[in-house]
Amino acid sequence: MGSRYPRRSQDMTENSTHTPDRLDTIESRLRRLEERIDRREMREAAVEPWQYLVRRQHPWRKQLYVKGRNLTARQLVGSMKANRLDEQAAAADNRVPVEAVREALAYVASNRELLETEAEIERLMLKRGGVARGPQPVY
Repeated sequence: MGSRYPRRSQDMTENSTHTPDRLDTIESRLRRLEERIDRREMREAAVEPWQYLVRRQHPWRKQLYVKGRNLTARQLVGSMKANRLDEQAAAADNRVPVEAVREALAYVASNRELLETEAEIERLMLKRGGVARGPQPVY
């Protein structure tokens, strides 16, 4: 047991010489994480009156997305209808609050023209790329 104490002291001395380097590394990692979080938050812009739907930068798509998810309101409602899910089941299936599902339903109902236009654009882009089938109506 006596031989253990000197070794621990020696280990502590060796570790303390690396501490500034380790702290720099940790600080650098934290900075990178903070930057990633900031970029993600900047990607999503709140849109009144919605609490769970946000605007994101996209080359041509204008519809809203579910906050914090890579999921458009139309995709959420479309999967809900295709799988015949009620609001609670859709919320559980997509791991979002029920209120987010309700907002998506209201948004899709009030923005049919935009969503139809974007679906048509997507179908044309897929067709141009050689894919015959694109997004289907969710009504």
